[in-house]
Amino acid sequence: MLPQVLTATLSDNTSVMLVSKYSNGPVKLFAGYEFIRYAPPSNPFAPRTGFSDIAGDFVCAGCAAINNTNINNTAFTPATSYSMYSGLE
Repeated sequence: MLPQVLTATLSDNTSVMLVSKYSNGPVKLFAGYEFIRYAPPSNPFAPRTGFSDIAGDFVCAGCAAINNTNINNTAFTPATSYSMYSGLE
């Protein structure tokens, strides 16, 4: 038994990355763009339901008193991240 509750934090993330490279002789140009949208799960786990983790242990929502595990379905508020970069070599 763990001394604290083992909590799995779930989210639905959507991401797109566009990258490019152009070279002409010794000159190289790099550029990229990344979009990530963080959101809470679209299908949250109901109490007493869950999944087996990579070690084979059952992690379930609201089971802190049963097997000392829980699933956090509300950790992420919708957020968006944009990143752009460029480089010259």
